[in-house]
Amino acid sequence: TRVAAAKPADDTAGSSRVMWQNMPLIALLNGFYQGTVTVAETESHGDFGLGAFAALDGEMVADSGAMYQVKADGKAYKPTSESLLAYAQMIKFQPDRELQVPEGASLATLPALIAEQVKTMNSFYAIRLTGSFASLQTRAPLKQTAPFPRFCEVTKTEAKFNLDGAAGTMVGFIGPAYVPTLNT
Repeated sequence: TRVAAAKPADDTAGSSRVMWQNMPLIALLNGFYQGTVTVAETESHGDFGLGAFAALDGEMVADSGAMYQVKADGKAYKPTSESLLAYAQMIKFQPDRELQVPEGASLATLPALIAEQVKTMNSFYAIRLTGSFASLQTRAPLKQTAPFPRFCEVTKTEAKFNLDGAAGTMVGFIGPAYVPTLNT
């Protein structure tokens, strides 16, 4: 299993290492699920990211320029360019480090492993984790209707999928603990 990390925050003018969000994550957590940005607009901001489709009709996962809509049935679909997203976080993924994950590592031990490899945990990092996993649990919210409940209520009824012996790629972001409502 390998982890590739890219530090998106770069103040250099014209830098392609910019993390883009269409809105702060706290808006989504508070029930703002209206679609505000199209897939086409979102893809113009990067080739790697996470998000949620309008009305929480699936999780958005983007990697290597391919975007997917993972719905509550557990299947990944290719969205249309005009599909709307309620939330999206994207970067142009350019890994600046790669490390092997030791045998027996878990989701609980991964942040410490990453922290050992980066200069500071006061920055945001895009993380691509590729490998084989003894067990995984994935989730996807059920599509919501207005008036929208807060996200903490939605997660009580979300679809969960247990996968044993899975191989593949996970994407995500990690950032400073002092800005939890910006992190995904």
